Amino acid sequence: MDRPISKAVDYLAANIRTLKDAPLVFVVAVWAAFLGAYLLVDWRYTGILEQRGAAIETLRARLEVAERSTAELREKLAAASQPAAGRDPDGVFQFGRQVGAVQQPRIDEAAGMALFAAITGATKLNVQRDIEYRDLVLHIRTVGLENQATIGGQASRALQFVTCDIVDRVQTP
Repeated sequence: MDRPISKAVDYLAANIRTLKDAPLVFVVAVWAAFLGAYLLVDWRYTGILEQRGAAIETLRARLEVAERSTAELREKLAAASQPAAGRDPDGVFQFGRQVGAVQQPRIDEAAGMALFAAITGATKLNVQRDIEYRDLVLHIRTVGLENQATIGGQASRALQFVTCDIVDRVQTP
């Protein structure tokens, strides 16, 4: 490293007399070299900044599209998670009518199962047909215990320890 520097110093020392005789030419040459280097660096970094700006604009546009899509999906999720007007959120439905009420539900969508501690008020529930609970269509697999009673001419029925398979989701219009 010292060798190139010492060569440059020796060269300048040998030509110092020429530089003294033509200082204006030397100053203009140095100024032209610095100006050329400045313009080259400016041109190079301007191109890089333009590329970065274009990349930022592209990413900004993609972000806006993703945010709109997210907002739409959130609206759909909010609409889907709200029970239909007049429907009991714990109700069990068949053919659009409530045929029972669920107690202590446990939904495991990953396993495709729904477990209910009890379905009460199930006098009109047909266990052979699929049922709707919230936004799920379920098929009753097993009923652990069935209680039926008639008190004062009023019939009641309760199913306990009910296991259901998740068949589908309720289709909303």
